[in-house]
Amino acid sequence: MGENSINYLSVLADLKARRDRLNQAIAAVEQIIGELEPRVEARTNTQPAPYSQPSATVYRKMTIGDAAMHFVRSQGKRQSMAAIVKGLRAGGISTKSKNLYTTTYNVLTERAKKTNPEINKIDSQWGLTGWPSEV
Repeated sequence: MGENSINYLSVLADLKARRDRLNQAIAAVEQIIGELEPRVEARTNTQPAPYSQPSATVYRKMTIGDAAMHFVRSQGKRQSMAAIVKGLRAGGISTKSKNLYTTTYNVLTERAKKTNPEINKIDSQWGLTGWPSEV
């Protein structure tokens, strides 16, 4: 390689490391929003729920990933992580997770990384692959 050549492998590794840190930062902020959302709703209580209420037992025997996918599909449009977690709780999800928000985020992130993902995240909104960013 010449003096002015760029080591693209190093550039790629650096970008991936930065992406991972940014994804962690985004997840942390989404978690904070998810934790604050119930308090904000309790104060204002003027906005309707952003989704239809699932039955109280629909997610009881499902995995977190399957329940999250079912919830997003049932809403017919992209959902925030806070809305997904709220829907899972309303649907009676059974979990030993210490933080359902983080666990759900991690499960959906892993599903989105698959070769042919069924779900993706655009602008902090989770939806089925192929759905427009604004539904």
